[in-house]
Amino acid sequence: MKYLITLFFIVFTLAGCGGGGGGGGAPASNDPAPSPTPTPPTIDALTITGTSAYTDPDPAPINANVSSGKFTTTWQTGADTGGRMRSFLSVDDTFTEATDIEFYSTLCGDIFDCNAMGDGAQDCFFTTTNHIRCGSDPTGIDITAFLTGLPMQAYIIFEACKDSWLPAECATQSVLVELR
Repeated sequence: MKYLITLFFIVFTLAGCGGGGGGGGAPASNDPAPSPTPTPPTIDALTITGTSAYTDPDPAPINANVSSGKFTTTWQTGADTGGRMRSFLSVDDTFTEATDIEFYSTLCGDIFDCNAMGDGAQDCFFTTTNHIRCGSDPTGIDITAFLTGLPMQAYIIFEACKDSWLPAECATQSVLVELR
């Protein structure tokens, strides 16, 4: 009889605990709280001033034989914090880092003294030797392999990134140009 009472007590105790699990209460979670989704900067305006006058939606002309091929990229972004700004040459208006040609890049923020985020402008040059150079870069990037002939329509793609190298924190915009 003593064994029956002990067995009854053990069975009753296990039944009160919920048996095989899945009992009441919220399951314990070791998952960290989700990270906030990064907010990319916005590109409010982007213009390319080519080597001669043009009317939008015509491509901005960039002629290596006019004004030393000088063209100016002007932008306005909603980002007021540091990050990076890059410019690319592309065959289409969709940014593809693997195939587009980067010809300008700058970092901005607390330790860098530049105005790339917010409102800014950058002068670049398309040379008669098929190079694009910007700022103090004396030689630039050779785009001969990119060119299928001159004149050639292409896109300049501007990328603005905010506080990070993560693609989710970047925005892009493109402008049609004609290299001559």
